[in-house]
Amino acid sequence: MNRIQQPWAEDIAVALAQTAGFGFESLDFLCGTDPVYAGLHRFEDMTFGRSYRSSAHCSHRHQSSDARTTIVLPTPQHWTVVVHELGHALDERQGWRWTLPPVSEYAKVDRQEAFAEAFLTWVLGDGQPDSWAARYDVLARWEPDAGRIFAGLV
Repeated sequence: MNRIQQPWAEDIAVALAQTAGFGFESLDFLCGTDPVYAGLHRFEDMTFGRSYRSSAHCSHRHQSSDARTTIVLPTPQHWTVVVHELGHALDERQGWRWTLPPVSEYAKVDRQEAFAEAFLTWVLGDGQPDSWAARYDVLARWEPDAGRIFAGLV
C-alpha cells in the first residue's frame, strides 16, 4: 500500500518512474518529519553545517535503527533531489564499489556524493540544457559508455 501523500507523492512517483528497473519501489520513504525524532537514526550533523533532521538524505541499512535503507525527505523536494538520494541507495546496494568523477561542485564533497550526482546526471541524460549537458559531458569523457555502469546495474 502506498502511504506517501502530497506534497511528496508526485515527485517521488516521477523519480521512481525515471529510475524504473532499479528496484527502488521497495525502498522505504520517511516524509514530513524529523528522522531523529521518529527514531530512524541518531545522527544530526551533516556536511556544510546542515542537519539530518531537516535535510533530504539516504539513511543506509547500517545507520537505520530498523536496518532498512530509507530515503528521508523532511520537506518536499523536487524529483531530481529524490533521484540523487536514490543514487545513494544504489551505491549502497552495489557495495560502494564504483568511483565516478565529480560532475558538479557538490560531487567533490566525497566519493558517495560523486556517485549520486553521476547517477542523477545519467538519469537526466545528455539532452539537458546548459549546466546539465556539461555535467553529462564530464561523465561521458570519464567513461565513454557511462550507461554501461548504470544500465548494467538494472
